[in-house]
Amino acid sequence: MSNKERIIDINIPNKQLESVEELADFIENELKPPSRIKWILIYFMVGLAGGVGLGAFIGWWWIK
Repeated sequence: MSNKERIIDINIPNKQLESVEELADFIENELKPPSRIKWILIYFMVGLAGGVGLGAFIGWWWIK
């Protein structure tokens, strides 16, 4: 695999163990994609549940 085919190229310095730990922390904390999809799904499910609940309430009230 050549360098042109790689998406991410990370070089780990061989200087100190501390710099490798900092690099690992950076990868864990900063390179994670944001979890926006999780929150979009939560808002969708809450909205859907609210809509179903409101529809059931209006249906119950209308039939009553």
